[in-house]
Amino acid sequence: LRDKDNKYTWYNDDGETNGGFAGIEDGGVYSNTQAFAEAVNDESATLCGANDWRLPTIDELQSIAFPDQTPAIDTDYFPNTVSSVYWTSSPRDNGSSNAWVVYFNNGSVNDNGKQNGRYVRLVRSGQ
Repeated sequence: LRDKDNKYTWYNDDGETNGGFAGIEDGGVYSNTQAFAEAVNDESATLCGANDWRLPTIDELQSIAFPDQTPAIDTDYFPNTVSSVYWTSSPRDNGSSNAWVVYFNNGSVNDNGKQNGRYVRLVRSGQ
């Protein structure tokens, strides 16, 4: 479940927050972001005792990116980060088949097709 090499398609069945397009629920070899977060939250006793893990917004994920290093993240706090593309919870535009991603190989931000398999870093509100 928590293998650093797992990739996920972007999926959010909540019409209020998915930008008008839920994404790809069945990504074939990939699970989806919503299923991953739900699975992690079902195992709350083994993941810091919390059950409110979620995909970060574009602003949240970009705030931990360091464009001047590779990988573009503080590996003391985030060891085993793959120097690649990570999903955010932020859809590109209303009705778009894309969502925002952060590239942890260089710290940049771009949009990406929800059907693509990408990495996930979950966050929690800490409440």
